[in-house]
Amino acid sequence: MARYSRSAESVENLLNEARGVDADKRLHNIFYNYGHGSVQGLATLSVCFEGIPLWFAFYLFNTMPLGAGQERSTRYQKMGDYYRVGDESYDESMDYLFSAYEELYEPTREALARAYSVNMSDKRQVQALDARTLDCTRYLLPMGARTSLGITSDAETWSRFISDLLSNQINSGPDELYSAIGHMLKQLLGGCPELEAQGYVAGAPGLIRHAEARHDLSASLGNMARAAQSSLTVNVGDDYYRSKLVIVQEQDCDIVGNLALLLQNDLYRPALVLSTNRRLLATLQEELTKWRHYDRLPTQFNAPHMYMSGYMDVGAARDFNRHRSIWRYFPALTNVELLRGDTGYTLPLYVEDLPIAERYREMLDKYYETLDGPAIQYRIPLAHNIRYCIGGSHKHMAYVCQLRSRVGGHINYRVIANEWANSIAEANPLFDLTHVIRVVENGRDEFLSR
Repeated sequence: MARYSRSAESVENLLNEARGVDADKRLHNIFYNYGHGSVQGLATLSVCFEGIPLWFAFYLFNTMPLGAGQERSTRYQKMGDYYRVGDESYDESMDYLFSAYEELYEPTREALARAYSVNMSDKRQVQALDARTLDCTRYLLPMGARTSLGITSDAETWSRFISDLLSNQINSGPDELYSAIGHMLKQLLGGCPELEAQGYVAGAPGLIRHAEARHDLSASLGNMARAAQSSLTVNVGDDYYRSKLVIVQEQDCDIVGNLALLLQNDLYRPALVLSTNRRLLATLQEELTKWRHYDRLPTQFNAPHMYMSGYMDVGAARDFNRHRSIWRYFPALTNVELLRGDTGYTLPLYVEDLPIAERYREMLDKYYETLDGPAIQYRIPLAHNIRYCIGGSHKHMAYVCQLRSRVGGHINYRVIANEWANSIAEANPLFDLTHVIRVVENGRDEFLSR
């Protein structure tokens, strides 16, 4: 395929020509001598990550928007092990949440069985009950809990991902886990003498390029975020936690708002007032010169025509984050210090109005009284609320709203998708999907359907 664009021969002749030729040397010649960077996009590589924390899996799917992958569901794996950081208070946090997860499983199952009149002699209903129980108790799991996933993408995307891992996060300092995985990926995919001496054949030798740490870009992003923040005035209304449909009118203002979100949670883009000043323009012009064509500007510069902005629990965010067709922006993935803000938590909606909800609140309220310390991104439970901006074209948003509101999924993200569909319909009657998207929060039929 690399030769195809630089030859008038048929693909059959090129395949015959390739027989008996050292493929690595030929790729090296095309890639380096001709600068044919699109060759990277032809090298498809699959990698499985086992025993990684839930937060890292969340980060990976967001940072590799072109990757196709699958993560193990919390329904189908034994939860109990977690990523360790060598801090006693951190271990206590993990133990507390895992104990709460185990302790509330049976009471939750019994409460749901009563509330939804589950026929315990019906195998299908019992299976649905077990799935819904795990859907609820997972909100008590810490984001440091271990999971596994597999993802497939091209060599160019892997190269950028490795560079991201090796670079520091804005305001958060280096994460040893990210750096360690970055080095491992660079060796496994790009090769290294130590592994080659043992007979290991790298996945894409010569094609993992520009995969070095770019601390200057992390600093550049921080400079732009601070300049953006100083140029804005905001007005936060009473409906602070509600989702908002944003129709982008001024792309430049929206980009500045995205950058400012890296430093503070309490921004609503419709309420932004952009103070055009020379310092902001000068800073952006200077910093943007540091981003080369293969660095690609970060997600803050992607401003879709329309998007939803607000807060949702991390459990729901993980599911929406896997949609490659839409723009997904979670500021806390770049600046984990935002997780220390007072955004609260969300209970699983199936138990929110049941007596068992008080036990969830008691356990989470007690936990949140002492939620602090290093590695905050691994300490938060799946119930924790984080800021999100998710959007795209009408077509792609309609697809996500329809898919994620279907019966069988987690009720929390189904309700969010339903709210988005209602907001879009109000803004544009041509895309009114409310007649096909209906979510009954406490409906027995929906509870028992899978």
